Amino acid sequence: MFKFYNRLGHEYTVFYDRVTNICGVYNKQMESNMDFHCDLDTFQHAVMEWKSGTKIQDVMPNFSADQREFLMTGISPEEWEDLFV
Repeated sequence: MFKFYNRLGHEYTVFYDRVTNICGVYNKQMESNMDFHCDLDTFQHAVMEWKSGTKIQDVMPNFSADQREFLMTGISPEEWEDLFV
């Protein structure tokens, strides 16, 4: 488990399940979560690269646009739908 903050100051907690190889990411401020299918080391490295200034799409090309948006804003695809419906 590790924590990080996005550029908006949202706190994220990452839980890793070695059996399923899933990183579960929880956004404390938005009280939402999303699963990422990758190993913890890969995820941690990508987050560190992104936080150091590299574009998120360059360090996380295997993640969907929805997953990257969730990390940047804390808003899940379902929440985006609710905002604009």
